[in-house]
Amino acid sequence: MSGLDKMKAQIIAEAQDNAKEILAQAHAQADSIIGEAKAQAEKDARKIVAQAEARAEDSVKRMASSSDMRKRKAVLEAKQEDSAAKSENIKFGIRQRMRSGKAVLNHARFLGYTKDKGGRLVVVPEEAEIVRKIFSLYLAGYGVRKIKRYLEENGIKTVTGKSEWSTSTIDRMLSNEKYVGNLLLQKTCTPDFLTGKQKKNCGEQSMFLVENAHEPIVSKEIFEDVQRRKHKM
Repeated sequence: MSGLDKMKAQIIAEAQDNAKEILAQAHAQADSIIGEAKAQAEKDARKIVAQAEARAEDSVKRMASSSDMRKRKAVLEAKQEDSAAKSENIKFGIRQRMRSGKAVLNHARFLGYTKDKGGRLVVVPEEAEIVRKIFSLYLAGYGVRKIKRYLEENGIKTVTGKSEWSTSTIDRMLSNEKYVGNLLLQKTCTPDFLTGKQKKNCGEQSMFLVENAHEPIVSKEIFEDVQRRKHKM
């Protein structure tokens, strides 16, 4: 082989080696790119799966919460219905007692009367004298403020043992039909069984008037005279 042929063969061999090296580098770069793409794809896939799992868990929680709320609402409604039924039963019993003329009141805070074992009002003599005095003072021209001052200056205690009297209490006493022996029952009512709060009965429920239900403390004439004087003022 001539020197020219050898040079040609050498050049070709070097070109082939260079080509192989370039090809190897290209393969390596391609593998790297593919690997990165594969890794990114796997990362994206894991993220999508995690988001889907989170949404699914959130949906389950919302469904469970909604179901729990429905259960609590059902329990609350059942309790309300039970309370309403008990309230109506109690009211029915009270109304039956009212129709029979039995007073429903806190007699421990009602000046002039207490109750006997049968539930009837019974006069307390020493307290009845205070009641009569209040009525007589009013007919003598005393207003409720002047009556209040008289009672306090003379050391006369309220039904609860207090030294200070309320003008509104005195005013209510002067209009209380029980002092003339009558009972006007169900002056208050309880519209909402849930709150249990009482209010003045303005016709929402029937009232019951029982005449001559117990011993009077003041006469009918004195009571009516007081009412006429109050209405004129």
